[in-house]
Amino acid sequence: MDKGYDYKAVETVLKTNTCASGIIQKNNDKQKNFDLDAWRSKTRMPFESTFSKQRKRTRYRSLVKVTFQCFAEALVYNLKKAVRFLPEDRPLLSVV
Repeated sequence: MDKGYDYKAVETVLKTNTCASGIIQKNNDKQKNFDLDAWRSKTRMPFESTFSKQRKRTRYRSLVKVTFQCFAEALVYNLKKAVRFLPEDRPLLSVV
């Protein structure tokens, strides 16, 4: 979560649902841990750039259809990304 979620009501909701907080804290927060926030930013950076390039609108209106569309787009994106990292001399599938 980014700095827009850095307030006490969100922290209490996370604690009541036994979730770990990954919020990057605001600079004026007295309990801010700069090293932890720098690590969180560095860890999130590759994913943030991926999600920023995806479309913000869906084609469908029901929850099931939208969920399937998101799953299918993520699957295709990951397959395209995997093709870039696979060596060219090895086949994608091998039949034994």
